[in-house]
Amino acid sequence: MTAATKPDLRKEVDRLRRKVSELEAAAQKRDEVERALRESESRFQNLIGSNLVGVIFADIHGNITDANEYFLHMVGYDRRDLPLRWDLMTPVEMRDSDEIKVEEMQATGFTAPSEKEYIRKDGSRVPILLGAEMLYGSEEDCVGIVLDLSEAKRAETALRESEERYRALYENIPLMYFTLDADGVIQSVNYHGAAELGYTRDELIGTPVLNVFHTEEHEGVREQFQAALEQPGEVARWEFRKVRKDGNVLWVHEAARAVRGDDGRPVVLVVCEDVTERKEADAQLLEHQEQLRRLTSELALAEERERRRISRGLHDQIGQTLALVQMKLGELRHEALDTDARTRTEELSELVDQSVQAIRSLTFELSSPLLYELGLEAALQALAEQFEERYGVPCVCDIDTEPKALSDDTSVVLFQIVRELLFNIAKHAGARAAKVTVSSSRRQVQVTVEDDGVGFDATGIGEMPSASGGFGLFSIRERLNHLGGSFAIRSSAGEGTAVVISTPLR
Repeated sequence: MTAATKPDLRKEVDRLRRKVSELEAAAQKRDEVERALRESESRFQNLIGSNLVGVIFADIHGNITDANEYFLHMVGYDRRDLPLRWDLMTPVEMRDSDEIKVEEMQATGFTAPSEKEYIRKDGSRVPILLGAEMLYGSEEDCVGIVLDLSEAKRAETALRESEERYRALYENIPLMYFTLDADGVIQSVNYHGAAELGYTRDELIGTPVLNVFHTEEHEGVREQFQAALEQPGEVARWEFRKVRKDGNVLWVHEAARAVRGDDGRPVVLVVCEDVTERKEADAQLLEHQEQLRRLTSELALAEERERRRISRGLHDQIGQTLALVQMKLGELRHEALDTDARTRTEELSELVDQSVQAIRSLTFELSSPLLYELGLEAALQALAEQFEERYGVPCVCDIDTEPKALSDDTSVVLFQIVRELLFNIAKHAGARAAKVTVSSSRRQVQVTVEDDGVGFDATGIGEMPSASGGFGLFSIRERLNHLGGSFAIRSSAGEGTAVVISTPLR
């Protein structure tokens, strides 16, 4: 080999080495491409074999040449039915849209996913979402991805029906529904709510809810609304007056709850019920109850006046007449000549004396003269002594020395009540001792009647009249209520009873 040929040989060796390197790089790149292709094919096969989506291979002439099992199950066919005609499976009213999609795919190589329906083998329809793309290098064949929208459509239909039911309920139920923002501005109101207030919904939406409340209620509404905002999720309830557009006032009972709105800010949902009739009925009931209290008190006072009139009649007329008879019998006894006449006169005198004592006792029972002559304290002291004498039950009367500015009516009512309570002790308590205590403060007088008897369950006693003797205590409560007073009972089986009566001073 000549010297001239050696450089040429080295160049050729270098060229061959570069060529080998290029081939090795190309082989490596080919291996990478093949590996990526295998991975892509594997993923595609996994997609085809999955039960997540339907995969179809089709052409633009309306033929489905192949499909995975998920798609076949979706349309009710099996592999023996392949190939299928996708154009004939498409409802007639959707075929024009399909033609447009085919033209779009031929022009761009793909078509964006869109909703349509396929007719199943049994004739029913299945809603689907279909997206397709032309196969690489082909002008007729394409691959499509198909999603079954049946569950989504059923859920959508159920949601729509639920919304329609809610809307019908929201609009037609005879309650007022408001949605307020955190500033108390009306965001929405149902038809009944607007109509109940005499407005249209457009007139109310965007206005402060305070505009429909009575001005005297504004402060209370603000406080309740703020409290509802500070306790989200909790139901707050209140009753206030609202004013209709025509100026008429109605009472409403409202239930409100603060929640988070779609934008994350708090809103207050308010349900209102017109309770004007109930409020009017309550007012009438209170008026009737007050009339009953006045009537009860007036009847008691009328009874006391009649008792006092009879008592005075007995004392002033019969009592004085008997006293005069007693005097005449005394004169006749001194003038009697024989023993027999004197004896008869003394017997008559004794009978008259007994009658006088009986009349005095009856006079006190009917109406204590001490009540009007010396006041309540003296009358109660005498009443306690009479109780002890008549029923044999020791009765202590403990009265403080503070002056008590009581009206005549109050004194009469208190005396009557204490007399009734002592009579109940004698009749029912089986007590060994009783006590009457009178004390006063700057504003009220308090009378306590207590015993050490058998006691009873005082729950609910005096709230309503009952057939078991509860009318007396009910009457006591009503008479005291009329005077602005009250009474309380402390009692338990075997522990005795204490009735505490309180009335305001004049």
